[in-house]
Amino acid sequence: NVNPGGEVIAVGNVVVLGSLKGMVTAGAMGNTKCFVVSTNLDPMQVRIGNVIARSPDQPKKKSRFKKEDKEMKIAYVLNTNICIDTYSADLISEIYS
Repeated sequence: NVNPGGEVIAVGNVVVLGSLKGMVTAGAMGNTKCFVVSTNLDPMQVRIGNVIARSPDQPKKKSRFKKEDKEMKIAYVLNTNICIDTYSADLISEIYS
């Protein structure tokens, strides 16, 4: 897990098998073809290459009845924006094409 206040910085891709709630940088040397994958992707800030996105100022409302989404999520750069989608091998192929 990467808890709030924690930070991961990588020259390449980042894969977290757990919660990612801190800050993460993939492609630290400027590579925008890198990606971030996590089973619970809810970071305070994501940086891929020179593109930065941050979480909303308002925290998500938690429901006692809603189960957490356990699908792997992936953050990647599309044009000049960071997008977050459900992870798939096809999406990885698109990122690198």
